[in-house]
Amino acid sequence: MPTKHFPQFISVEDSSLKTQLGHWHHADDLIRTTEYGQIQGTQISIKGIDKVVNVFLGIPFAKPPVGSLRFSPPQSLDSWSNVRDATTHSPVCLQDVTPLGKMAVAMKVNIPIPSNSEDRLYLNIYVPDHTKDGDRLPVTANLSACDRHSSASMVQCLRNKSEGEILAITKHFKIIPVAVDGQFLPKHPEELLAAGEFHHVPSIIGVNNHEYGWLLPFFILKIFKFLVAIRGIPPKLGQLMIEEYLRDTEDPGEYRAQFQEIMGDFLFVIPSLKVAKYQHSHSSPVYFYEFQHRPSVLTDVKPDFVKADHGDELPFVFGTPLLGEGTEEEQLLSHRIMNLIHWPVYDQKEEYLPLNLQLSVGKSLRKDKWEFWTKTLPQKMKESQPENARVEL
Repeated sequence: MPTKHFPQFISVEDSSLKTQLGHWHHADDLIRTTEYGQIQGTQISIKGIDKVVNVFLGIPFAKPPVGSLRFSPPQSLDSWSNVRDATTHSPVCLQDVTPLGKMAVAMKVNIPIPSNSEDRLYLNIYVPDHTKDGDRLPVTANLSACDRHSSASMVQCLRNKSEGEILAITKHFKIIPVAVDGQFLPKHPEELLAAGEFHHVPSIIGVNNHEYGWLLPFFILKIFKFLVAIRGIPPKLGQLMIEEYLRDTEDPGEYRAQFQEIMGDFLFVIPSLKVAKYQHSHSSPVYFYEFQHRPSVLTDVKPDFVKADHGDELPFVFGTPLLGEGTEEEQLLSHRIMNLIHWPVYDQKEEYLPLNLQLSVGKSLRKDKWEFWTKTLPQKMKESQPENARVEL
């Protein structure tokens, strides 16, 4: 399968890939003035669409968090005098790229291995060509052996480590939970959402109908139990979750489907619905979708039981089927997704948009499982706490 079919949001620095996605034009007059200095952008016209987009890539918004600034709050950026080139992506986040190779083998695709760096405080901005100076637009951003007894000494030690050493250290921490530091996160994220302490801007939130479909071979039941543990759920209640989904069955296919469902709900669907409900409750417009179409280009890559897996909607959002090798129906679906105007607001009616070859309006996504995750399970957790650990309100 050609590389261009794999969602290219890891890196689009390769010039041949840019040609595949559309026609890139260097515009000498595409210079904009920011708070810190001028930037030179570029233009792209997507194949199959008579529209031009102004693109500004790798725009810094804080000093690089390297050296003594590693693990420190963001520092204000210094201004620059020359026109800054904003036509190429910055490297991706510092990470172990070995899993990309394993994924490429499993999915039978060629994944370009990108360069990576801890210097990742940059924005990529895409602006309609017809935009006037001063217009306020929504922005899509891609943000991109020490003493362990003293936090201060450990941080100082880690600041002196190389990127390679930092990467080696992180391999021992497969999942790092959220840390409430009092600065970047003054409270736990769910507390902030519940209190309405967030920017009240319109949001599009979505999931896919087979989240975790192709990720399933990489994880198994013991991983699920580990995830349950780090979420603070007692093992006995982890068993309750298994019983809710993994009902008695002798059919391996049914067992697989049920396990896929519990992992998708646990990691993606229920958290996304929570955020949508919190934002709506504080009068922030929310538009929700569930992508349901199985991409035809993955027919020979993913097994038949996988429909729309995690990330499968992204090529349709960015127009990949319009490159010519998607079906006519998929090209139409991509057009529709990129130009959607009429979209039900996710409010008390809980209406959302199922994105498939035939568009419709859905209601109360995963309602039965929502009740389990937000009412049954929390109540059981409360009951399982030791008597002396309870706090009477």
